Amino acid sequence: EKLKTIEELENFNYEMYFSIFLKEQGVKVKEKILIVVGHSRYDGGAVNPHNKQSEYNYNIVVKEYLKKELEKDYLVEVYNREKNRVEQFSKINELKPDLIISLHCNAGANIEKKIYPSGTEVLHWFTSVKGKKLATILTNNISKLFGLKNRGTKSIKYGDRGAGILEKTNAPCVIIEPFFIDNDLDLSIGTMKILDYAKTIKTSIDEYYKN
Repeated sequence: EKLKTIEELENFNYEMYFSIFLKEQGVKVKEKILIVVGHSRYDGGAVNPHNKQSEYNYNIVVKEYLKKELEKDYLVEVYNREKNRVEQFSKINELKPDLIISLHCNAGANIEKKIYPSGTEVLHWFTSVKGKKLATILTNNISKLFGLKNRGTKSIKYGDRGAGILEKTNAPCVIIEPFFIDNDLDLSIGTMKILDYAKTIKTSIDEYYKN
């Protein structure tokens, strides 16, 4: 029990929780960004039918690059639902993030009809002005980076895909769908530019706070 206590002390994020205390006192501190990795190792999400790359496995790599980029200017937390069917929204809210970035990939191919949708879109809650602002910046910048169709922002309402995390979290939240993972060309571009993708998310957040 003593060893467990020591380990907990060593792993405790003092900077993160001290920043929460300062914010509650009205002191200006670094913004906290929460990275949510969509799906989990138990539920990989959408999968490319040819190389079997999953949404979760792609975004685990993005998460590592993005965390390093964000830590240059922000406080960063990472969350994944693991064995839970959906994200635990109360736990996310307890972290008191200033922004929530949920990493996903789109899917929608019809192999029999040879229909392969392509492009970038970002989802936000329909009443969230700040969420729409961030979603617009991200959609524009990511589609430009990848050279893919800008499918625009998607205003999500009750019952829509992605409604849970967008509705039930307190901070402005977006779900990024950078490309269609079941489109081979989209996935190839997303893979080749994965580091630049992480950097683009970071610069988009910078743009959001500057404007």
